[in-house]
Amino acid sequence: MKDQVLDRIFNKPSFLLKFERLELDDNFCIIDKSEQVQRFAKRPDKVIQGKDVRLSFPEFMDLKIF
Repeated sequence: MKDQVLDRIFNKPSFLLKFERLELDDNFCIIDKSEQVQRFAKRPDKVIQGKDVRLSFPEFMDLKIF
């Protein structure tokens, strides 16, 4: 089973592989984002430049500014 999943991930033609990204500032505010990154957000409507990433991605809630 594990090998089947890895095979599907790594043996796709390169034009089918796509990565999404978020660029954050020191305060965890969104500076820039890729086109479809909101597909992974709990609150896609909050994935907006200038907003705190923790509003849309609760898995980042424990991040602290040092």
